[in-house]
Amino acid sequence: LVVVVLALGGLVVSVGLALLVAASVAQPLRDVQAAMAQVRRGGLDARCTVVSNDEIGAVAEGFNSMVQGLREREAIRETFGAALEAAESALRASEASFRELVDAVPQMVWVARPDGWIVYSNRRWMDYTGQTLEESLGRGWSAVFHPDDRKRAETTWDRAIATGTTVSVECRL
Repeated sequence: LVVVVLALGGLVVSVGLALLVAASVAQPLRDVQAAMAQVRRGGLDARCTVVSNDEIGAVAEGFNSMVQGLREREAIRETFGAALEAAESALRASEASFRELVDAVPQMVWVARPDGWIVYSNRRWMDYTGQTLEESLGRGWSAVFHPDDRKRAETTWDRAIATGTTVSVECRL
């Protein structure tokens, strides 16, 4: 009888400890799960209570840190979003005006990046060479040069880009 009582007592203690441990693990995880659902719905004020310094506490701290980063990004977007949209709109308008102006001049015009990669050719270039804008981009411009002159034109262009100096070359198209 004493053994049975001790066994039952041990079982009751074990079950009690198991329930206590389960509650101490399950509740913080449910809190994290609820906070995640809140963030998915757009609630960036969600926070998890950090109740321990173990792995579950680390998950809660990591979640809180992630949400803080999201709040900071959202604040930046709210602060600068309208200004960014206005700047992008102004840039598009400026680019359109530039293209109209460059297409109106009677010379062939192209625009290159600092590394020499062609990013724009005007209508006069396309009409004269027969290339499309897409064909003239990058190093495509050199395809219109006579095969005997193409390498010299490319080398001269590369030298101008590398040295930043003005160059002159006559080639057949």
